[in-house]
Formats: sequence, structure tokens, C-alpha cells
Amino acid sequence: MKFAFLHNFEQLLISIDQLIQVIIGCIVSLFLWSHKIDADETMSSYCYRHNQYWYGKAMEFVVNCIMYIPERLLYGYKWGHCKRAYRHDAVGLYERK
Repeated sequence: MKFAFLHNFEQLLISIDQLIQVIIGCIVSLFLWSHKIDADETMSSYCYRHNQYWYGKAMEFVVNCIMYIPERLLYGYKWGHCKRAYRHDAVGLYERK
């Protein structure tokens, strides 16, 4: 039962992340008309996908810093949360140990 709660809570956090991503995308598209987002994409994946731009690199660095300690403690991962999120969202690969 505890595992089911943690899984469901993780899914809730992901859905909130995606909602925030869509809201930000709508606001940005008011100024940049060609800016499109995917509603099923997390903010981490978006940061990695846009890391060729200055804002993408900055956001990717911040997200990787925030997620480093939890992922290191829980899963033993090293640096690179945004890249793993992109691979999971785009390709469906999920590296869980």
C-alpha cells in the first residue's frame, strides 16, 4: 500500500509539472507565435530539448541542480536528470535501477 501511494504521489507531481509547462507555453506563445509545446512533455524534458538556447541551458542547469540530490539518494543516478527525462518522454526509455 505504501508503494502504491508513493507511485500515485509521483504521478501527481508529474501532472502538476506538465500543467505548469502548458501554462508557461501559452504565455510564451503570446510573444513568440511559433513557440509550440507538447502537453505530455515535462519541464525537464523541455529544458533538455531547448538546451541549444541560452534559456534552455540555464533552466536545464537549475533543474539538474534541484533533482541531483533526490535522484542520487533514491536511485543512485549521477548528473543529467533533464537528459533522462527527455529520453523517457521522447523515446520511452526509463533507466530505473
